[in-house]
Amino acid sequence: AYCRRLAPGAEDFGDDIAQEALVRAWTSLSQLADPARFRPWLFRIAWRCFLQQTRRRKPAFALDGNDDEAETIHGAPLTDRDVALARVDLERALARLKPEERAAITLCLSYGHSHGEAADMLDMPLGTVKSHVLRGRETLQRHLTGWRQAGRRKQAEAGT
Repeated sequence: AYCRRLAPGAEDFGDDIAQEALVRAWTSLSQLADPARFRPWLFRIAWRCFLQQTRRRKPAFALDGNDDEAETIHGAPLTDRDVALARVDLERALARLKPEERAAITLCLSYGHSHGEAADMLDMPLGTVKSHVLRGRETLQRHLTGWRQAGRRKQAEAGT
């Protein structure tokens, strides 16, 4: 799931990254000094695989570009459709982040890791991870607010 989030809209690419990361982890398992640190070690391998593959491949993550079609939730009880649409909006917004921001946001906000744990997993300084989370969160809020306002305008136009 982490690798797929790194490559939104390109699930096959995310799956390839996950497969490569698992193979690399398996072949270098003897180098893991502390088995209690397996999870951060594996996330770090996945992150490095992602960076290497994007340098080679330069993927264009699929965004359909139909931001005007984003539907939003307006305080009404949530339906399954509302939740599904909210997820689509979130995935679109995540796809617009820089890879480093997306990785930090995913680890800290989606998976609940501390900034320090994410810094270890991404092999980045703690301050850099904090900056990526802050900037990524601000960008997400801007995109999601913009789509919400566009959805309200559409509903108002449809109601008249």
